[in-house]
Amino acid sequence: VAAAVQTAVLLAEHTAGGMAMATLVTMAALTIGQGLVAVGRERSTGGLLIAIRRRTSQPATIAVLACTAVGLTVRLITFRGIWLDEATSIRQARMHFAGMIGNLYQTDVHPPLYFALLWTTVRVFHSYSEFVLRVPSVVCGTAIIPVTYFAARDLFDRRTAIVATVLSVFAPLMVWYSQEIRMYAQFMLLGLLAMWGQVMAYRTGRRPYWAVWAVSSGLLAWTEYFGLLQVLSQQLMFLWVLWKDRWTDGFQRLMRKWLGWSLVMATIILPVMPFAYHQFIVNQQAGKGFHLAPSQAGTATLGIRNRYGVYALLANLIWAGWGYQPNATMTELGALWPLGMLMALLLLGRRPGRNVGLLAMGFAGPVLILTGLAYFKHFLLDVRYVSGAVPLVVLAAARLITATSRRMLPVAAVTTVVTASLAVALVNEQTNSSNPRHYAFHSALTRIVGAYRPGDVIAYAPSDIGGVVRYYAPTEDVVQVSRAAPPPMGHQHEVFVVLSRRLTSPAALSSFYKEQLPAIERAGFVLEKFSVPNVKVWEVEVTRRMGPGNVPTPVPRRPAGVR
Repeated sequence: VAAAVQTAVLLAEHTAGGMAMATLVTMAALTIGQGLVAVGRERSTGGLLIAIRRRTSQPATIAVLACTAVGLTVRLITFRGIWLDEATSIRQARMHFAGMIGNLYQTDVHPPLYFALLWTTVRVFHSYSEFVLRVPSVVCGTAIIPVTYFAARDLFDRRTAIVATVLSVFAPLMVWYSQEIRMYAQFMLLGLLAMWGQVMAYRTGRRPYWAVWAVSSGLLAWTEYFGLLQVLSQQLMFLWVLWKDRWTDGFQRLMRKWLGWSLVMATIILPVMPFAYHQFIVNQQAGKGFHLAPSQAGTATLGIRNRYGVYALLANLIWAGWGYQPNATMTELGALWPLGMLMALLLLGRRPGRNVGLLAMGFAGPVLILTGLAYFKHFLLDVRYVSGAVPLVVLAAARLITATSRRMLPVAAVTTVVTASLAVALVNEQTNSSNPRHYAFHSALTRIVGAYRPGDVIAYAPSDIGGVVRYYAPTEDVVQVSRAAPPPMGHQHEVFVVLSRRLTSPAALSSFYKEQLPAIERAGFVLEKFSVPNVKVWEVEVTRRMGPGNVPTPVPRRPAGVR
C-alpha cells in the first residue's frame, strides 16, 4: 500500500518540496504501521492491539483496506490541471483568513466551510502546489470508500457492502471531484454520512447515529447551499416514516428524537443563513447572481447545449453513473435509454425493502426539486448541485447487483462487468481530449512558460481565465485581450495569446478574430500556433509598432539564439 501511494504521489507532484513532503509522510505512516505490528506481536494477550489485529485479519476488512488503497492511488493520478473555478479557490486561499471570508461574503455564492479547510491545508503544508491544493478533496473522496462499505453493510448486508466498495473505487464522477479543488468531494462524503446516519437512527434509535445524521446534514449547508435540497428531502422521508409508524408503540419516542435532533441540525444551519442571504443580495445587485456562470459554459448534454428537458435530465443521470464523457459518447449512451424499460420489467413484481425506498427517495428527492427549479433557471440542471446524492446511486447499483441472484458466481460476474465499464469510463473521462469539461490550460501554459523571456507579454481571453493564467505563469506581463484593452504591441519581443473558445461569448469571439487577432498579427509574424483541448495559443514575434498616424516603426529583433 505504501509503495502504491508513494508512486501515485510522485507521479502527481511536480515540485521538489512536494516530493520530499510526500516521501516523509509515506515513510512515517509505514514506520508507524510496522511499529504497531511489532508491538502487537510482543503483546500476545488481550488489549486494544489484539482486537485491532483480530478485526483487520478478517477478509472483508482486508478487502476494504485494499479498495481504499487502490482508490487513493487512482485519485492521486491526475491527468488535468486547474481550471476556472479552481483558480478562484486558489486566489481566495492565498488571502488572510478574514480577507477570504470577506471576499466570499461580498463576491461569491458558496458557503465558507470548504474554503476554511483549504486555507488551513495550504498553511499546514506551506505550499500552493496542485498536489497540496487537492489534499482536502482527495482525503474526502478517499474516505467515501470505507464509509460506503459501512453504510451498505448496515443498510443491506456484507455482500452488498463489498460490491458497493468496489464500485466506489472507480466511479468516474466521484474520482473527478476527488481531484478538483472545489467542495464537491466533501459534499458527497457528508451526503453519504447523512443518509447512513438517518437510516441507522431510524433502525436502531441509537444516539451516535442521530448525531451523525444531524451534524452531517448541518454541515451540508456549510459546504454547498444545494445540500439543503438533500436536508429537505430527508426531512420529508422522516415525515413519511412517521406517518407509516403512527400506530406503533415506538411512534412517540421516534417523534421526540426526530424533533430534538432536528433542532440540533437547525442550530448548525441557521448561522450560515444570513451569510447566504447577503451573498444572494450582493450578487443580484451586481447583476451577476443567479445567471449562467462561466463554469457552466460548454457543458453539452447529448449534443444539446443549455437546454431543459428530458434529455438534459438523462445526460445528468449518465454523468452521475459514468462521469463526464465526450459529446459523441453521451449521444450513444443516451440512445440506450430503452434498457431502462427492460430494467423496469426485470424489477416488476419485486417489492423493495424500506431501506431501498429511503435510498431511492434520498437520491430522487434532490433531483426532482432541482429539476423543478431548473424550469425557471435552466443552468441549474447540473449534476454537481446534487452530487451529494451520487454515492447513493452507487449503493443502489450494488443492491441491484446482489439482488439479481443469491449465488456468488453470477453476482461476481455482474460486478466485474459493471466495474470494468466504470473503469473504461473513468479512463475515457480523464484522458479523452474531446471531453467538453477538459481544459488543458496546464499543458498550454507550461509550454508558454518554457519559451517566455523577460519583456514578453502573455495575453488571454476571455477575462475568466485570468486566474488560471496567473497561476501557471506568475509573471507581471500578463494582460487581458478585450476591445477596450488590447495587448500592448511594440514594447516587447513576443506576445503569447491564450484563448479558450468554448468559454468565450460569441460576440467577444467574433471581435477577437475580426479586430484583435489581425492587429496582433500585423505587428509581427506568427512563430507558432498550437491547440490543446479547449485552449488555443498564438506565439507572435513583434517586428514593428504602430506609431503616430499608424506609421509602422521597426522594433529591434531578439538576438539569434536567445530562445
